[in-house]
Amino acid sequence: MNDVTWRKYTDEGNAFLERGQKCCAYRLYQSALTEAEHLLMNSYEIDEKIPVIPILMISYQNLFNLLESEGCYQDLESYLGRATERFSGVLHSPEFPLNVREDCCQEIYKLYNSLSYFSLKFRLINSDCNHYMNYIKEAVLYYSKTYQSKNN
Repeated sequence: MNDVTWRKYTDEGNAFLERGQKCCAYRLYQSALTEAEHLLMNSYEIDEKIPVIPILMISYQNLFNLLESEGCYQDLESYLGRATERFSGVLHSPEFPLNVREDCCQEIYKLYNSLSYFSLKFRLINSDCNHYMNYIKEAVLYYSKTYQSKNN
């Protein structure tokens, strides 16, 4: 298993976006996200050199940016929630390899920053963003406590 398919979808999505074909870019970014989630779910079987969590974050960030530019706030909110659940779930689950959970602990701050940005910019999703931000804080604290207790 590798990230070739994810790269193909992402690169093609970027090319469509550059040409102003946002609908095609959106579909390809969705396919890239599906592929990234597939890599995550199989992360215990794949080479540690494949940066599964950064790939997942890039996929979400591509969708966040596109949806923001198009004013699709309900879809944006949905993907923010989905990303929060996915990243927090990784931190809560000891079934993921340690390198994946460590990467997640680093990348989740990008998600937190995105939530904070959208919360301030679009007050209409403020309450859900605050809920998601609190969920991330709890997940990071849980992971930190669990990881520290295993290392002591």
